[in-house]
Amino acid sequence: MIESEPSAETLETVDRVLAVNDLRILRLKWRTINALDGDQAISPEDLLCKAFAAMTRTDGTEPLFKRGLEKLEETAISAVRYEDLTISIHA
Repeated sequence: MIESEPSAETLETVDRVLAVNDLRILRLKWRTINALDGDQAISPEDLLCKAFAAMTRTDGTEPLFKRGLEKLEETAISAVRYEDLTISIHA
């Protein structure tokens, strides 16, 4: 029998799947950014760090921001629950 209204648990699961999917899409878009500084290619991370330094008016802090991004990259996956990393379809 099919329920006429989804349960709260189902809605929560759908919200989590949509949020994880949005993060995956943003990450893919982020990784495909191509930037040039003159003739030299710049990684998306370097571009972001330069923007942070310009916005905060702290020249020379790009390496600090870069280390922060690396730490975030290492720990970001731990913020997502294991069951959200896999998609299972139950029939």
